[in-house]
Amino acid sequence: MTNLPYPDAATFATQLIDSATGYQALLLKQLTHTPDDALWLHAVGVALLANSPDALEIATEVARSLQKAMQMSDVSEDTSIEGEHRRNALRWSLFTQARAMQEEDEDAALALAQQAANFPPLSDAPSNYGEALSVLAQLIDTLGGDEYALVNAIHKLADTGTNVLATIAPLLADQPLLSHILNQRSLQLQDQVINLPVHRVSNSFYRFRYVEDDEREALINRALALPEQELVWRTEMARTYLREDRDWRIHEGDLYLPDGITLMDVNLIVTGDLICDVYRDDDCCTVLVMGDLRCQQLYSVYGLFVWGDMIVGGTVYQYYNDWAFEVLGTLSARAFISRDKSCNFDGHKAVLDYYYHSYSYGSSEWPNALFWSGCSPEASSHANMATLQQAYVNHRDPYPAIDQMARLQQYGEHRTMQRAIAEGLLQETDVAGKLADPAWAWEVASLLPAYQWTPTLIQQAANHPDLRIRARTAARLMAEDIEQFTLLANDLAPAVRVEIAVNTVCPATLWPALAKDDNSDVRAAFTYGRYASQSALPDALQTLLSHDPEAAVRRALAVQTGLLDTVSRQLADDPDQVVRGRIAATQTLSPKQVDRLLSDRNPVIRAQLAVDAIAGQGVFRGKPDQQRTVVQRLLFDVDKTVQAAAVTFNTRLLPPTFIEAHAARLATISAPEVRTLLATWSRDASQQRQLLADANESVRLALADNPHATPDVLIELARRINMQGEFGSMGDGVNTLAQHPRLPVEAIRILYERMPDTWTQLFSEQANTPVDLLVELLCHDHPYTRGTSEYDQYEYCRTAGNTNDEASIETLFRHMLNSPLLALNAAALSNRHCPRDALQHAVNAYLASDRSQSDYLIGHVAANPSLPLSAMQALVTLLKEETIYDIYTALARNPAVPAVLWRRLLKVDDDEVRHVAQRALWAWHGVWMAD
Repeated sequence: MTNLPYPDAATFATQLIDSATGYQALLLKQLTHTPDDALWLHAVGVALLANSPDALEIATEVARSLQKAMQMSDVSEDTSIEGEHRRNALRWSLFTQARAMQEEDEDAALALAQQAANFPPLSDAPSNYGEALSVLAQLIDTLGGDEYALVNAIHKLADTGTNVLATIAPLLADQPLLSHILNQRSLQLQDQVINLPVHRVSNSFYRFRYVEDDEREALINRALALPEQELVWRTEMARTYLREDRDWRIHEGDLYLPDGITLMDVNLIVTGDLICDVYRDDDCCTVLVMGDLRCQQLYSVYGLFVWGDMIVGGTVYQYYNDWAFEVLGTLSARAFISRDKSCNFDGHKAVLDYYYHSYSYGSSEWPNALFWSGCSPEASSHANMATLQQAYVNHRDPYPAIDQMARLQQYGEHRTMQRAIAEGLLQETDVAGKLADPAWAWEVASLLPAYQWTPTLIQQAANHPDLRIRARTAARLMAEDIEQFTLLANDLAPAVRVEIAVNTVCPATLWPALAKDDNSDVRAAFTYGRYASQSALPDALQTLLSHDPEAAVRRALAVQTGLLDTVSRQLADDPDQVVRGRIAATQTLSPKQVDRLLSDRNPVIRAQLAVDAIAGQGVFRGKPDQQRTVVQRLLFDVDKTVQAAAVTFNTRLLPPTFIEAHAARLATISAPEVRTLLATWSRDASQQRQLLADANESVRLALADNPHATPDVLIELARRINMQGEFGSMGDGVNTLAQHPRLPVEAIRILYERMPDTWTQLFSEQANTPVDLLVELLCHDHPYTRGTSEYDQYEYCRTAGNTNDEASIETLFRHMLNSPLLALNAAALSNRHCPRDALQHAVNAYLASDRSQSDYLIGHVAANPSLPLSAMQALVTLLKEETIYDIYTALARNPAVPAVLWRRLLKVDDDEVRHVAQRALWAWHGVWMAD
């Protein structure tokens, strides 16, 4: 700095303050507007703020000048000492401007702060980080702690300065919130990886029975009959999901789940309480708890509805806008965080220390949502949850340290003690006292964190007079708790023995007694428990259970792995249809046994076999020839539900040659799904006319997707499209029809007359659209104003489009191709009037480019029936080397691609490309080449 031709920074700073209105002229007089200015300006600005706290306005002007001097210099990757100095200067400039703007323009201030965070120090000098973080802390004081950009900037700086966090924290003692975040991050670095066991509820899938339609309706009516209108309103989304047939399952009574992470991946209704350790959901599931939900942590991205209380020891995290969350009772948790999700509960009754809710979308806001716990913004959602779990297992409070018991006093005596139990604030002696107190025993059994359950407390709970306490204890026992397992396996209450029996780590020494228990619920629970743990049942117990008089026990046995052949054969002929169905779905059977099930008197079982055959699961796993035979057989079943279940567009199972060979018979099948399949593939003109008169809309609409549909059928379909673009009640009618590669001009004009203001892009990219209509579509409502070059582009098309002269048409299309407007390019390249040399040129240019941005336009080219053969060959050669979705799907819509090119693509390695080639070969050439 001493070698630079600038005045002393401190002296000049004093001159700037004293000059009052003349400071800008004085400042500019010294500048040459080079990066070297930045170093001196940085020193001036720091001196200004050090000498006078009121000099922020002048310092801001210095900061802006500094930024201007640096605008031509990239210092982001400069690792030299001078580069480090310039980066510090630029960061100071941005932060100073942010401070100056925070009152008049918060958004601009936040943007500048975020920009400054993008220039983290390359060295680990604590002062560099301390300066940046201090400015962020000042912004937080002004703008509030719920501004995610600030939190994101803090985390970004802290992430790059991991090695100096411990040094930085003492420098920020006057910023307790910021200091807390950094301290928590330092603590997280010391955390051990906690591998909590994960329990998928789907492992117990067969334990829960299906919900009947009338039961779902009864639940909806129950919600509508709630005494308070506000409660009725709060069940709106639960009722919406209940009306949907989501393969709901039900558990009657309380559902106790083992300690660890409960992964809820089943659409489930629990009529009592749901008690678990850590709740997470997966696989688009929806859960309705009619009692209370009690756990330690909760992370939900799908549907969760609680009609009682929801009591969580730590954090509730709700996310994802396609789903909803509702609680009718009291929501109690340490913190509630929701992002982009509908969350409905009574905030006046809620017991929460921290609350955050945002409708905004995007993972960049996660650090804001997890502000108090100091989680990294780059962490995934599951990683964020894991951080909270680690804090919970390590007995560490992930929130600001305060007097916790004093904090709880605000909630009243009952809620205070309930929260103290749930948060693990009581000593073991206090817990034992509460467990002995009938008024508090259930709160302890259902809320006390897993890490606080000592052997002494477990022993006390196992001997508790309340059977709910004993049942909850039975569900949480671990393999080492042999004494308690033995004690509770002999409990007089069947509900307790059920929990022992279903426990996945139940000792094998107890199995014989449980399999012979007097209570059938215990015997069934024992069998389901072995299925959930994937434990092989001894042969003697398999034989014993297969002769059980209760169907519920045999149903549980039917899904076990490793069944004896004799047991499988016996259950395949079981008088209970559920047993037979489960055997068909889960076991390996002989061809003779499968044949008997295909003739089962119950159509539900035959329909299930059809579904399994299509999916290649159950008894058909690894048996492709049997899959095909069964599907083709059940397609002609006497029951229409079985017929419908056998319908598939998988051409390996139902090739178009099979459909064509049996067309006359398929046309008479009662299931409309079968006739829809026929309408998609039929090449017979008279049959198409017959299907056009079908009473079912789906059958008629399928003709619009048939590549062999005749012109008169397509024209008639166009006439049936209503003014809303719908084919009857089928909303996608015009969309399907408008994309037909052989759509006649007459049909296109009919569709346009019905909807001149709709589907412009579809019709303008249809190869068969006539030129006059194409121009009308393009120019109908273009957004450009008179006098602009874009306006002139469209006006030329409007004027030149009213012609039938081939030379004029060619001139028009070349104008459209040369236009800078993408809409005109796409319309020209899609239409069959496009000059062939222009199409060839487009392919050549695409092949010569890096192809990173042009897949969209090449799709229009590939679908054009005027595409030269040489261009088609070049694209097919490319596809043999590289799978490009836009090209092979576009070629499949092109009737002009010769059969020989499709035969080439049948030899590529990509399954999807081969499948498309196979269908295109049949669609345009009537040739079927089987796999």
